[in-house]
Amino acid sequence: MMKKAFSFVFALAVLVSLVPVGQTGATGFDFSKHKVPVIANRYRTISKSYVPKLVKVPGTHFLLEGDTLTACELMLKDAREEGHKKLRVQSAYRSYETQRVLHNNKIEKYKPKYGNRAAEMAAMVVARPGQSEHQLGNTVDLTVNGSLSQSFAKTSAGVWLAENAHRYGFILRYPEGKTDITGVIFEPWHFRYVGAEIAGYIYENGLTLEEYVETAMNFFMAAR
Repeated sequence: MMKKAFSFVFALAVLVSLVPVGQTGATGFDFSKHKVPVIANRYRTISKSYVPKLVKVPGTHFLLEGDTLTACELMLKDAREEGHKKLRVQSAYRSYETQRVLHNNKIEKYKPKYGNRAAEMAAMVVARPGQSEHQLGNTVDLTVNGSLSQSFAKTSAGVWLAENAHRYGFILRYPEGKTDITGVIFEPWHFRYVGAEIAGYIYENGLTLEEYVETAMNFFMAAR
């Protein structure tokens, strides 16, 4: 579990998640140029009524926020040109209701194995409704064969994404070994758009989005 100090800072961070940070970090990263990204997770639930402005992913039934789609299309184009021709979007925007159905289905599946802990364990695999970043419209699941498996991390496409997604503004949202912070299992297929500069900072420093928000808000509070 996360330390109490981290939880306190993170709780404060989400309350001001749209406020620009006003100080440059010790690494030279200028937090003042960026708004702190909105997070949906076990600590911050998105309103049931929230629906972003969405556009259709060409050739599919999927929907994404416009900037996310533009970046994703460029990333997939470059990936395919480098040999990962089967890489495609497997999941994108999900409504609150769709997430509710998926989460409840996972709970029912887990009940025989986990009993009273089924809801807790299910939330580590399929987020509770309102706690999935898919509802924000800036998150994609990517695959080469339609299967979302941790083995994707060892495929050439999975390796390429892990090493290059930040160049297009995406972060590997749920890295390996960070479940105690994110609350979600390792998902090598799950990428969140935050913009190239923030994504680069997160990638270079080996952070989760939660850790980036904590770092940014530390500077925000220090500047006050």
